This record gives sequence, structure tokens and C-alpha cells, in this order.
Amino acid sequence: MGLQDELNLAKKEISKDSFDMSVGELSRIYERNEVIINPNYQRLFRWDESQKTRFIE
Repeated sequence: MGLQDELNLAKKEISKDSFDMSVGELSRIYERNEVIINPNYQRLFRWDESQKTRFIE
């Protein structure tokens, strides 16, 4: 299986929903702990300014 085939297969496994929500609604679900602000898949490591500069140079 080629890389493009793997990417196409991976895209099919991703699901997402989108809908309009007011700030009040978002606030209520946050207060009820029904929204995940820091999901497991979010990267924790971030480069500091020194690392960014060294990478560019």
C-alpha cells in the first residue's frame, strides 16, 4: 500500500461534527465538564524561542 492510499484510509477514520453555538451554551457545557479543553491528541511539547531560532538558522 502506498503513502497516498494510507492517507486516504486514515482520512476515512477521522470524524468531525460542526454546529453553531452561542457563548452562553459553550459556557454552560464547560461548567458541566462536558467539553474537553485539553484533549489527549493535542501536542504538549512546544519549542522555546531559542530552539526556534536555532532551527531557522
